[in-house]
Amino acid sequence: MNILFLDLSSKSTGWCLSSEKGEMLKWGLIPISGDNTLERIKQMTDKIVDLIKENNVGKIVAEDVHPEAYGNKSHTERVLMWLQGSVALGAHSVDTNIDYDFIEFMNSSSWRKLLGMKLGPKVKRVALKQADIEFVKNKYGIVANDDVCDAICLYTAYFTKPQEEYNWE
Repeated sequence: MNILFLDLSSKSTGWCLSSEKGEMLKWGLIPISGDNTLERIKQMTDKIVDLIKENNVGKIVAEDVHPEAYGNKSHTERVLMWLQGSVALGAHSVDTNIDYDFIEFMNSSSWRKLLGMKLGPKVKRVALKQADIEFVKNKYGIVANDDVCDAICLYTAYFTKPQEEYNWE
């Protein structure tokens, strides 16, 4: 079984696939366009379900929604939570034995801390995204956008420490 790492967005989801043992297999981007939010969520979920089916995915690790990151943009927060739920239901449609523990969530501040990235209230989102891109380029030689790099960083953090040493939620 493989592990699918997701930086979820209704417009541009970055993903990274690894073996259970931590070998990075492939990565990519799922771009979705359109003005209808629910249609984008449906299309994104369908594409993620395709990845699950095509790649023998036994677990998903996704970046969690943390409302404080969005300030007054409650619409963004709500859309991301809907997308999380939709992906969970989509995975369940592939295999009805899939339950709550199939998907793990990790806050971006948690995985960035594990990777030794500079954090704090004075560090802006743009600088964090650029740091993610540079980390992936320097560690793996991969040049990609911030969505893909976030998924690859999530993968790297997941395998940085033994799972029993870290509370992922």
